[in-house]
Amino acid sequence: MTTKFRSTASFLASRVFAIGTTAMLVLAACAPAAPPPAPTDVPAPAAAEVAAPAAYKACVAFDTGGLGDKGFNDLAMKGLDDAKALGYDTAFAEAQGATDYAGNIQRLIDEGCQTIVTVGFTQGEATVAATLANPEINFGQVDATWPEAGADFTPGTADDLPFPPNFTGLDFQIDQASMLAGYLAAGFSKTGKIGTYGGAQFPGVTRFMDGMYAGIKYYNEKNKAKVKLLGWDAAKQTGTFVGGDNPWGDPAKGEQLAQTFMDQGADIVHPVAGGTGNGTIKAMLAAGKYAIGVDTDQAVSLPDYTGALMTSAQKAIDVAVLDLIKKNDGGDTGGENYIGTLANGGVALAPFHDFEGKFAADLVAAVDALKADIASGKVKVSDYMTATAYKACVAFDTGGLGDKGFNDLAMKGLDDAKALGYDTAFAEAQGATDYAGNIQRLIDEGCQTIVTVGFTQGEATVAATLANPEINFGQVDATWPEAGADFTPGTADDLPFPPNFTGLDFQIDQASMLAGYLAAGFSKTGKIGTYGGAQFPGVTRFMDGMYAGIKYYNEKNKAKVKLLGWDAAKQTGTFVGGDNPWGDPAKGEQLAQTFMDQGADIVHPVAGGTGNGTIKAMLAAGKYAIGVDTDQAVSLPDYTGALMTSAQKAIDVAVSDLIKKNDGGDAGGENYIGTLANGGVVLAPFHDFEGKFAADLVAAVDALKADISSGKVKVADYLK
Repeated sequence: MTTKFRSTASFLASRVFAIGTTAMLVLAACAPAAPPPAPTDVPAPAAAEVAAPAAYKACVAFDTGGLGDKGFNDLAMKGLDDAKALGYDTAFAEAQGATDYAGNIQRLIDEGCQTIVTVGFTQGEATVAATLANPEINFGQVDATWPEAGADFTPGTADDLPFPPNFTGLDFQIDQASMLAGYLAAGFSKTGKIGTYGGAQFPGVTRFMDGMYAGIKYYNEKNKAKVKLLGWDAAKQTGTFVGGDNPWGDPAKGEQLAQTFMDQGADIVHPVAGGTGNGTIKAMLAAGKYAIGVDTDQAVSLPDYTGALMTSAQKAIDVAVLDLIKKNDGGDTGGENYIGTLANGGVALAPFHDFEGKFAADLVAAVDALKADIASGKVKVSDYMTATAYKACVAFDTGGLGDKGFNDLAMKGLDDAKALGYDTAFAEAQGATDYAGNIQRLIDEGCQTIVTVGFTQGEATVAATLANPEINFGQVDATWPEAGADFTPGTADDLPFPPNFTGLDFQIDQASMLAGYLAAGFSKTGKIGTYGGAQFPGVTRFMDGMYAGIKYYNEKNKAKVKLLGWDAAKQTGTFVGGDNPWGDPAKGEQLAQTFMDQGADIVHPVAGGTGNGTIKAMLAAGKYAIGVDTDQAVSLPDYTGALMTSAQKAIDVAVSDLIKKNDGGDAGGENYIGTLANGGVVLAPFHDFEGKFAADLVAAVDALKADISSGKVKVADYLK
């Protein structure tokens, strides 16, 4: 229930009427006496004079932090002083610590206080006990409502506390005012980072922080912006608090926290920690940065700091305290809560003072519009306290979705992220000219992690990573080009590793070396073919592995199996080339026939959709193939009769893991390298070929896997 207090004007009118009546009586008594008429009867004796009633006594029990906090204690004192100016008898008590609360209240009771207002939610237990024990005294509490649901916060249980008739809660929806402050700060920040913290984690504190969170989120949604709040996550209700024995009165700690936030890039901080926060405001001023005050208009209470104080999220505590005293004096003892809102003027965004004219006109207009929408109920703070789903996106390479290879694997990783609740989007490229535009479109859509697929997107990915440091980037089949375009470290074009990039690369030559060994031991003709879509490291690494595996087999078994299509020592071989190297299955069939004409009975194509044509042709001829990137016996189930195995990258796992890592706050700054040892690359299951390979061949492949994983065998040693 919301209390409607009797206004100061009506109270004053009643007092003025009483004073005026008394004045007329005094003037009449002082006028010259008229001649008395002749008495007709004996005059009655004069009545005895009645003593004036004692003034109503109103009192306040302050919270720790005490008078001089330039915050809610001082505001409550102003309300008490205003009552004293109206003729009320007043008294107060200050607390040095929580152990003083009950004793202070009892002292005010003993002094004959008729209304006792306690300041701060931390006095709740002492206030409840005193209210119930003293039904003849009126109580109020600032920043609190009556705990009707009891200690378990569950209505209808044994510890429920019915609302007593002698209590009035004085609470404030300060999150409404702080939401306005958050919007204003988001629109004014130059760095796009704003900090907030509390003295301790209580609802009366976090309500300010919730409002900041909501205001910034609302600004971001309305303006497609990415302003960040440091120090508080309203959705998780976790953040930064002073804590310790003196959370409300340690300005030196406030200065330290200000520096911490500035070190993280914040140029505006909203401290919710009483006198501790004053240290933050001082530090922000010294650094030429900004702050937002709490409880009172701190540009007035801290005039030396007006150069930093943009505004304050303000509670009309003084008015509420005064109105409660007058209400109690008038006979209304309570039994309800007063809730201060933007609509009833109980909370407000303080004037801009030194910042008047420094905010863009459209920003001020937007804040005014938001105020009207909150006051009317159109916008609710709570609607903007939920977590915004982290947005993860993938920019696919040419060949696109349906390639049954690395694009589809990256899509699986994105789908896995979506199943976990992430917001997702993707873009497909028809050609290399689409790369930069696709990445920019995903940036414009608000993607927070963007993974590009394929080494050919390197130039576009590097440019976007450097131009957008607030976005996390990853690239499949690539590492950061620290040595620059000349591949020579220590030269002018070196590119230091940025903190917002993660390379997702794979030592697929390790898995292909296993495939090469297996193929060499299974081939009936002693000839195996391989080719690539185009000559890039991400392609030739597969071919190097085949070369190394066959060479290793020959050395171990004194054999002479030949690899057609690639000479790793010379780095020369067969490539599709042309305008469509990754999506031309007909060309893949032709290349399969070429290799078979040369005697090959196994081919390892490294060319995306083009390679699928090769696998099809090998199946039709009763020959064999080795897949790439994914387990192609799964992605191409019609071709399992040809697919002995695949050299497989766990691209899906790497993509989904990167998204989760970025969402957790790890932006990157390093490369992930998938190996046999960490499971990032594997030799896929044999499927239809299970049992078709000689047991000693399978054992030899397993032994080679162990030796590569341990570092005993290195692919590079077999590329010469």
